[in-house]
Amino acid sequence: METTGNAKDYFNIFGAMSNRPSENHVTHAVATTLHKNPVLTQQLLFHLTEIKSTNIRILKQSKYKKAIFDLVLTDCEEFYVVFEFKIDSPIGKKIEEQDQLDRYLSILQDRTEEQRLFFFVSMGSPPSKSNEKVRFNTISWIELLLFLKSHKGDNEIGQFVLTDLINFLEGSKIDRNLTGGRRMWKCDLCELQTNGYDIQNHKRKHVREYSEQFDEHYDKKRQEFEKIIEQYIPAINGIKKEIESLQKIEMKNFNVVESLISALNAKLPKSMWIYLISQIKSSFSNMAFKKLNDIIINQLHEEEILILVEPRYESATYEKILQLKQLIQRL
Repeated sequence: METTGNAKDYFNIFGAMSNRPSENHVTHAVATTLHKNPVLTQQLLFHLTEIKSTNIRILKQSKYKKAIFDLVLTDCEEFYVVFEFKIDSPIGKKIEEQDQLDRYLSILQDRTEEQRLFFFVSMGSPPSKSNEKVRFNTISWIELLLFLKSHKGDNEIGQFVLTDLINFLEGSKIDRNLTGGRRMWKCDLCELQTNGYDIQNHKRKHVREYSEQFDEHYDKKRQEFEKIIEQYIPAINGIKKEIESLQKIEMKNFNVVESLISALNAKLPKSMWIYLISQIKSSFSNMAFKKLNDIIINQLHEEEILILVEPRYESATYEKILQLKQLIQRL
């Protein structure tokens, strides 16, 4: 990839763009930035596809059969990665735009490269596309911008055009186009910025990623808990049976609780008491159970007893994942 030239030769790449640049303008700006930054191009390719290559051709407005691809990264042997840019409308909701995407994917199937990928870069919600031979992906302009801001140019020329591209994408006019006029939301888990419907879509993506870990954690804690209480099950069942045989315990007959506490002392370790009373709650009125619970909690607290708590299943949510991350960071 060519890297020669003077910085001043490239000022017109961005200066020529109006406040409402066309997709051709943006394609030219991105392509020029990549041409002047071979290492950055390699990093971008790996970031998006996990393909490692130092032999990358950058093709702008590349014609192939009946398609004109905005930008292509390829080595003409192993991979062929297409980028389609959309800046002035939400992600191809028009019928003709959907038809164009279907046609492009169909055409890409005929390529001989082993890895054929299609990236749709836009500001809105991604279209749903699938193809057995072509991997379809969507990324937002904000994602691309964050990547560019986290990297440096290869040299003076490379840094010059990279900085101008970043400034251009962050400019007030294009920024309103890229965000659809909405305030941007920043993910606290991965720092991605997005807006609109993409916020909930992005949260659901994290939930899917972490749900299996939440389930495994619950299963493990449940097995550990059941192993601990196994030896006390006969004693617990005996106390439950005794309490259930009595008249419902209310404030007026609360004195029977004294015998219950004596039985607890004799048959169960104090760490198990909270679990036991949770099993007999239905035998008490609300006020009587609250009083019993307060008595036991205070006694355990005074004696600094570590309470055995029954694990409760909680499905993963974005908020719970965030709380877990913040807890880990404080440890």
